[in-house]
Amino acid sequence: MSPPLPARGVALELSVVMPAHNESGFLDQTLKVLVSELRDRGFAFELLVVENGSTDSTLADARTFAADHDAVSVLTHPVADYGEAMRAGVLAAHGDVVVVFDV
Repeated sequence: MSPPLPARGVALELSVVMPAHNESGFLDQTLKVLVSELRDRGFAFELLVVENGSTDSTLADARTFAADHDAVSVLTHPVADYGEAMRAGVLAAHGDVVVVFDV
């Protein structure tokens, strides 16, 4: 059984920043695998999906997934800009270690 996620406000070991632009065909499966693997390894983590300027259902997909997974948060920017999405995610991260993970 996977360890429970830390309560909000508990120190996080890891923040994963995931810029996402038009990823509706890939996002849900990527998030499922990543959350599962991080839980299995016992990390206290957060996953920040930073949707930026998508014209498909990426934002809705990310929000739907986050609604069921308390370790996942969604940020959004109206313009497609990978660098700005990455920057926003890193600045919002709370983990001791921050990594960027592409979908």
